[in-house]
Amino acid sequence: MGTVFIADLLTGRRIVPIPYTSYRWSQRRNRADECSATVDVLDDDVRALDLRNAATPGKTALAIVEEIEGGEWFACAGPLGQPSYDRDGGKKTLPGKGMRRFFEDRTVLPSAALDIDPADFVIPDPADTTKTMPNPALKTEFTGWSLGTIIKKLIEQMMTWPASDLPIVLPADVAGTHEKTYQGVDFKSVESAISDLIARENGPDVALAARYQEDRRGVEWVLTTGTDEQPAIRSTSVHRWDLSAKQTSTKGLKVDWDGDGLASVAWATGGRSLDVALVERVTDSNLIDSGFPLRETVNTSHTDVVERPTLRAYAAADLGQVQGLVEVWIFDVKKDEKPYLGQYNIGDLCDLIIVGDPEIPDSPPGGYRREIAALSGDEGDWVTVTTVEVGS
Repeated sequence: MGTVFIADLLTGRRIVPIPYTSYRWSQRRNRADECSATVDVLDDDVRALDLRNAATPGKTALAIVEEIEGGEWFACAGPLGQPSYDRDGGKKTLPGKGMRRFFEDRTVLPSAALDIDPADFVIPDPADTTKTMPNPALKTEFTGWSLGTIIKKLIEQMMTWPASDLPIVLPADVAGTHEKTYQGVDFKSVESAISDLIARENGPDVALAARYQEDRRGVEWVLTTGTDEQPAIRSTSVHRWDLSAKQTSTKGLKVDWDGDGLASVAWATGGRSLDVALVERVTDSNLIDSGFPLRETVNTSHTDVVERPTLRAYAAADLGQVQGLVEVWIFDVKKDEKPYLGQYNIGDLCDLIIVGDPEIPDSPPGGYRREIAALSGDEGDWVTVTTVEVGS
């Protein structure tokens, strides 16, 4: 069981606990968390909250906090979505997502954009008056930083706008060799810019973990990113579960094999900001050498990229993600048995013991080494753990 509450999205304050009949949450690597809570609209305590006015989409945050060994663990916290009401069932559902959902609605622009005439977003090119160019006053440029710090600075710039100083705890800057430029006229969303950096070859993981503010009367989000040297965010501990028959702390192993998207050639296009077409290609013959027919993957989403090395890095990352069959193992674990909920997180490594399974060969003594790719749960006693091969 856990706690559901709403709070003010801008400040994280004014926490209001919500009596619920059920809730669900899910986490995926480098994606916004998702959650929902259902309430009984006929319950006196629920009616007293006046959720029709108190839970306002766009202004309110929804949070689900699980009670764990030694404290609590935020399963999801972020912008409230569009509530839905079922009169016949007497239920109202409050959906929510993690804080990265908010970044989808913000653009990579300096706050000066509010004072510049929209007609001046594009100005005459002083080098050639027959041409135009993006207004340099609206350019966002970072040089000499790690990729993780560029992500931090994108959020930091967003927070300098009016009504934007959200309770996000930012890490210290880390110097590096990377540079990135965003033209204001591209109106790239902050979330899209972050996703692009994550998608680069050896791009960093990004996590926004919620926690209570120091006085426990508000919620805040702590930004963590992988480093250039260690892009993955993961605990130094390796968790262990025994999935053999007759275990009471695990159940329900399912295995899915996914061969969709296999490719030996990756194309990426860009160059819109220069009014030219940039094309990069990366190839790998491993699949062909193993007897697979040639397949291609094409990514046209990087229209704002104007540097060929960057575009090539995106193509290389795309190809790296489709170079083999993806084998997904999904199973359930008890919240209140070791390792306890809150001790394992997305990106962590785990060893899985399997003996006597009719489909999967017995694991080596140390177990099959896997990587946690997703977690989900509800008000019950179990958490669903999704794992992939390490590095998938």
